[in-house]
Order: sequence, then structure tokens, then C-alpha cells
Amino acid sequence: CVDNSNGGWPLALAMLVIFAIFVNMAEGTSYGIVPYMIPEELAIVSAMVGAGGTLGAVIATWAFYKSIEDTLLPFKLHAGYVMFWALTCLFMRWDHLGSMFWHPREEDAKPDAEVAEAAI
Repeated sequence: CVDNSNGGWPLALAMLVIFAIFVNMAEGTSYGIVPYMIPEELAIVSAMVGAGGTLGAVIATWAFYKSIEDTLLPFKLHAGYVMFWALTCLFMRWDHLGSMFWHPREEDAKPDAEVAEAAI
């Protein structure tokens, strides 16, 4: 915990800026894959990703911070919640793009030009 004895508000501000940078990078990765998910339905996928993030924040606030009186436990639970959902990325797979570990099937693979054209 940051207080006046170990750095005060300048250290707290520096940590906040660093944390914000990493949060923005994480959000960028989430929105960066949107055009590739279902290029024909770009608006719907964008809306679902945006609404999902907002709903996730409401659920996390309600579930972890409203009813738990301990000061550290809500943060531990929230960290577990975030790690669980981050690990689901390992299992995401699209037929035309493949996944993190496997290539797409040959019959479903599209050249990048076709994917970009379908998104327009």
C-alpha cells in the first residue's frame, strides 16, 4: 500500500499511470480482434463487445465490492475473475482464422484481402 512513508502521492500517481497504460493496451487487444470475428456483422460484434465490457464491470462491482466487508478479499476475487476470463482466450477459435495454437482448416481459410474486403 502506498502512503506518505513510502512515496506518497507521486508514487501513487506513477502507479496509476502505469496501470492505466496496461489497461488501455488490454482494451486495444479486445477491440483489435473485432473486425476479424464475423466480418459480415461488424456492427453487431462491435456492439456486443462494448456492451459486454460494460456489463462485466457492473457484474464485477456488484459481485465483489458491494457485499464483502474485508478490504483485500474483493481484490483477490476480482483478480481471479479476470484471470479466468483471460484464460478463455486460449480456447477461442474461428474456422476461417484458426486459433492461438492451430491454423485454420484449409477449406475455411481466407486470404487477408478477402477478410478485409468482407469487413468493408
